Amino acid sequence: MGMRVSSSRSGGGVYQSLIYPKGAYILHMLQMLYWTPQYKNEPFKKAMHDFIDTYRDKAATTEDFKAVMEKKLPPWLNLDGNKSLDWFFNDYVYGTEVPSYTLTSQFEKKGDETTVHLKLAQSGVSEDFTMLVPVYLELEDKRVVLVGRARMKGPHELEQTLNLGKLGTAPKRLLVNYYYDVVSAN
Repeated sequence: MGMRVSSSRSGGGVYQSLIYPKGAYILHMLQMLYWTPQYKNEPFKKAMHDFIDTYRDKAATTEDFKAVMEKKLPPWLNLDGNKSLDWFFNDYVYGTEVPSYTLTSQFEKKGDETTVHLKLAQSGVSEDFTMLVPVYLELEDKRVVLVGRARMKGPHELEQTLNLGKLGTAPKRLLVNYYYDVVSAN
């Protein structure tokens, strides 16, 4: 609705109050999706530098921004195999759904190896809503590391056992969305 959401009833600043915080959060989500332990922030930085260089002193639309991000799309974000971020933009930029996540986990140690059995559920969304949900491991020494991202589609549950290998310190718990990587209701 754009500027039409601002009225004498809702107040003059409603549009800016809705749009600017959401835009900042979308950038944070993309940065976290582009981030990996191997490449760190480099893929996101390269895409952002390309966007700035391309649109310096020019107006840019949301679609222009999306096109630049897709030009630098890392393989782990090519969910539909079409080098597109439609799955992300349709759900989070253009959509209004807000998912909820629940995570349960159980650790098992066999010799030096640690495994974790997890159940991750995404709810409060339609069947087409897709997200790569970040799963983190908190260790007893307070370190938190990214274990991986679970591809969730619709209001479904994922159940999986992961081999965490040899850990230097005991695992404490699995966490979802630790760095507020994803807009969610919880």
